[in-house]
Amino acid sequence: MSTISIGCISFKRYLSLSHLLFSMMLIISMYCEFIMLFFFFFCISILLLLIYNIYNKKLDKINNNIIKHYMFYKELFQYG
Repeated sequence: MSTISIGCISFKRYLSLSHLLFSMMLIISMYCEFIMLFFFFFCISILLLLIYNIYNKKLDKINNNIIKHYMFYKELFQYG
């Protein structure tokens, strides 16, 4: 009695075709679930990167404004 191993499930050769098809459908659905989870986390990571980018740009604008004001007041007090 030889065994056929697919994924992590091994089948005896004398199992019926319906058992084999059912187990193949189970394995395929598990792979589809992993792909969907990967896609979900991929979309979430892209969304987080976009939010981080937007937040960073706002921080850069705030920092640039602070530096401009600092330079303006530095020159004002230096010459005034």
